[in-house]
Amino acid sequence: MNKKIIFLALIFFAIITSFLLFFTNESKNELASQILHDCKHDSHCAIEFLQDESEFYDKETILDTVDELILVYSESENLCHQNAHHLGDFVYGYLGDVTESIEFVESTKCGGVVVHSIVKNHLDSQVLLYNFEPKQVDFLSICLDSFEYPTIDRWEYLHGVGHGLASIYGHNMSNAVVACQQFEDWEQISCAKGLFMENVVRFNKSHDSDFDENDLSYPCSVIDDEIAAPCYHYQPTYVGYSQPKLNNIVDYCETIEDEFSKNCFRGIGRLFASLVVSDINKINLVCDPQKLSYDKLTYCYQGVAMVFADNRNISEALDVCQFIPNEFQHDCVHEVGKWVKLVHPDFDDIQKQCSQLNSEELLKTCMDSKIYGISIL
Repeated sequence: MNKKIIFLALIFFAIITSFLLFFTNESKNELASQILHDCKHDSHCAIEFLQDESEFYDKETILDTVDELILVYSESENLCHQNAHHLGDFVYGYLGDVTESIEFVESTKCGGVVVHSIVKNHLDSQVLLYNFEPKQVDFLSICLDSFEYPTIDRWEYLHGVGHGLASIYGHNMSNAVVACQQFEDWEQISCAKGLFMENVVRFNKSHDSDFDENDLSYPCSVIDDEIAAPCYHYQPTYVGYSQPKLNNIVDYCETIEDEFSKNCFRGIGRLFASLVVSDINKINLVCDPQKLSYDKLTYCYQGVAMVFADNRNISEALDVCQFIPNEFQHDCVHEVGKWVKLVHPDFDDIQKQCSQLNSEELLKTCMDSKIYGISIL
């Protein structure tokens, strides 16, 4: 037989085998395996399947199935936000208790979106099901403990509060921002991040959100400066939806005053980071050295790396930092180092994560990074 034909046949067999293994053996949970086989990565199908089967399986099996699905999604997809969001919807609906739901979820999976979805659903239910006015909704007592030192659990919970506040205030950012301002420092930042992210998510789905086509910087341009930075972080996403060309977004960020310019360029990195997941060489298309000045370029690289840290894993984020030109690596590692300490408060764990770096200088930068000033996340 022709060697070329044999070679092609082997490749085809390998692809088919990998495909079947993914959907049949990726999960040890039989119900999860069945869902993956029947639904592939269609999360709507998966949720309907779970809802139907929840009548016939005990609680432990259903929750174990959800946990397996989250794991498979997180390990196999570029960015598993959408599917994990739907699983969060299911968890809250199935358990019917926000505290139990949050305690079940591992905050670091899929960028914390399962937690965000649970908290948003809880806040929505207070308004839609129990007829509370938005100002009456108690979001301070859920996950009540406020830590002087930030933790990933608290960060993701507060981000979810931001999503929920945007929703219950009808995506009126001026009113919702006031609610986020009940928090201080990094907690306020995390809440605001969720709020402004929800605004752009809503625009992408239905255009029923708080933007002004005549002012690309609205609502950032009309809110207090102390909370505007998270707004400008997500504003490139709106600009990208409304004027979907990278040059347009870069031109927009160039118009932002210096105080918030860095947030805008980090937002560009965030917006297009998914392109880099499939091919790290594409980072130069996202953060173009030919178009961006040094300071704008380093912020863009940071934006990409932080998406990897949040949605993929710390190892891949540090790989991004080591792939970019040497003169930008320390700034990149300095920001990822903040995430390392947010997720791993124990010194030995921090050192283990930072030790993946290939130079003593970068290792020191990672270890010395201070978690305060974590506003880029």
